[in-house]
Amino acid sequence: MTVVVDRDDDVDTLARLRRLHARPLGRVVCEPDPTAGSYGLARHLLSALGKQLDEERRRPDSLWHLVETHLHGERVDDLILLRAHSLTFPALHQLALAAQETHLWLVVHQERLSTPVAQLLEAIPHETRALRDLLSRWPSPAAEGDDGATVPAGAGVQFPYLEGRAAERPRGSPRTRIARDLARAERAAVYAVWDQAHEWTTSWASRQEQELTHRDAADAIYQLARSGDTASEIYVRACAAVVALQSTDRRETLRVLDEVLMYSFGEVRPCAFNAVATRAAELADRIADPTTAALVVLSALCRSPLGIRHLDCGQLAPDGRAFITAYAGGVHAVPPELRRYLATYHERMATSEATSRTPLFPGSSHGRSSQPAIRRALAALAAPASMWEDPADTRIGEGDQADGRSLLAALNPLTLWPGSNKHRRPNV
Repeated sequence: MTVVVDRDDDVDTLARLRRLHARPLGRVVCEPDPTAGSYGLARHLLSALGKQLDEERRRPDSLWHLVETHLHGERVDDLILLRAHSLTFPALHQLALAAQETHLWLVVHQERLSTPVAQLLEAIPHETRALRDLLSRWPSPAAEGDDGATVPAGAGVQFPYLEGRAAERPRGSPRTRIARDLARAERAAVYAVWDQAHEWTTSWASRQEQELTHRDAADAIYQLARSGDTASEIYVRACAAVVALQSTDRRETLRVLDEVLMYSFGEVRPCAFNAVATRAAELADRIADPTTAALVVLSALCRSPLGIRHLDCGQLAPDGRAFITAYAGGVHAVPPELRRYLATYHERMATSEATSRTPLFPGSSHGRSSQPAIRRALAALAAPASMWEDPADTRIGEGDQADGRSLLAALNPLTLWPGSNKHRRPNV
């Protein structure tokens, strides 16, 4: 804990302090109402963390539990509390308990410490720093140059359709085999995307300072493939990246990708998956309840209330990178922008002493949340119903959702490298 005294309390300094807020970088600034008590401070903190509470009044202890959960789940390293001198001791004490794993900055905008602040500091180790130290701790970032890490853009909606080759005996290189039956112009387009993806993956691997793990490699392939505009382009990028990494049995891995493409019965151009993931992230980011936020993420990816209902805690990776379900394609890779919501919920379940076989979403239907309950929870959110569930009797890859998501779900280490000892199933 660090105490900062702002004796002048001028408008310009206050504006600079507010600009320190950068939640994606693990830095949060909270400016509570001077009349806020313990309950009000908790609401202000959740608002600073981007969470919206419902109008129903909650118990103060449940609000502080949410504050502690989101401080940890959002990976907040520094919490800067303005107007600390205006708060009561109970409010400050609750804050200190909730932010034990976060560096807490108490900014006092007067010459002397208030009695509640002084009372708090008597029992907690702390240091006192000058205001200029706080303001200069995070200088404005300079414009970042192009370091070669930018993922190449998609080839566009004119990229040719492809089909898997898993049923055939491999002949020639994977690059040649993929485009063998295409016309010359279309083959050139496929080769251009392959070469670009191969070059990007090679460059990415060369920049890694530590030994590559299968998880790192799978994330890089996922990042590259997701920028494709069609399922076929996603497929070409993924295959080229696997070949470039040279860290696995290529035939086995490419066979997996071929099979996924073979069971995707069509394409929609352009790919709609990115829009769905972005919308899910926007919704989950505003939701204060970790359970509902995790439900939003899984529903956008799995699109099956039945599959979500039968998920156990052991089928979700602790870091939120993957989950396993028998109802929607096996192992799913989770987009990076959605992982923290699943990781937050997994950690919350772990603290409740849940086992690997404990239902991920408990409820009153045989100990699990029912499908109607899942649908009702999602219906309360401002998003189209088609985001949460495919129409009845829709085959994988058909209809409006045939956008390559089945291929993207396969780009995880458990599927790409099933024999790897470096990345086991999430519940092991």
